[in-house]
Amino acid sequence: MHLDPSSVHYPVLKEFDEHLINAVGAARKTREMYLRYSQEFLRDCVGEDTPLGTVKWDLLKVASFVADRHGNRGTQTMKSTATALRSFFRFLEMKGWGDKRLVSAVPMIPRYRLSSVPEFMTREQLNQFLRSLPRREPLERRDYAVVLCLARLGLRVHEVALLSIDAIHWRDGFVDINSDKTRRSDVMPLPKDVGGAIVAYLKRGRPATKTRQIFVRHKQPIGTSISGGAISALFRRRLKKSGMELPGRGAHRLRHTLATHLVQQGTPLKQIADILRHRSLDTTVLYAKVNLPMLRKVALPWPCDEEAGR
Repeated sequence: MHLDPSSVHYPVLKEFDEHLINAVGAARKTREMYLRYSQEFLRDCVGEDTPLGTVKWDLLKVASFVADRHGNRGTQTMKSTATALRSFFRFLEMKGWGDKRLVSAVPMIPRYRLSSVPEFMTREQLNQFLRSLPRREPLERRDYAVVLCLARLGLRVHEVALLSIDAIHWRDGFVDINSDKTRRSDVMPLPKDVGGAIVAYLKRGRPATKTRQIFVRHKQPIGTSISGGAISALFRRRLKKSGMELPGRGAHRLRHTLATHLVQQGTPLKQIADILRHRSLDTTVLYAKVNLPMLRKVALPWPCDEEAGR
């Protein structure tokens, strides 16, 4: 769940948010993450009524707070917590409210490159999931078009949320993708089924609204822009209704699925990086680990019993 910057309970966090906007230039998703973990730290380790200028910082509490995130939520959450707290502690030190030892008290979380394998759907699973999506009602048409944007274009959830009617060039068959994360615009071909699903939603599903964003809310306030968090929730809801049993339910699975299928059909990594709009090819290399057909070709044959006894 993302923390709305307007919902923070500590005045210092509102100043921290302004700092992230004006001095750091952080994207909204990054700000939400930093504010959420900083607020949790203040609540658990400082208290709501304690003036920051009078706090006697306990460095052991800082390390314990980060370590607890590993036990409850996993390594990636622990890494995110550590990154957020370092930024927050630097801000506190700049304001004269912190201790210069706080940043060094945050434990370093090791990251082993290419240590994980992205979760993805097989082609059969993806086709089964898409077939399970109803398209009769307005909300169903919206959800189907959203899922196709995730699956065929490999978009991030916030990129789907930001997708504008003005971004689609129907005659030329391409779409402009604006990313709040990378702060740049990229041009991508518009697959026929994605374009058809968007047209069906615009003509027979989308509520009357003045917003230029394609996908909008169907509940109060009707017709207002949808968030990346809502896109994620939409995917989880549709996956649950499909009855498919898959590990993890994040919408990013569809981005991983597109990349994995491209790798397995022999698409060059540089081309996949361009499709996914990765700024570094190192990010794309992760998907080489799931190229099972290629791995089968390079794997040595297992010796039979007779050969093993020689």
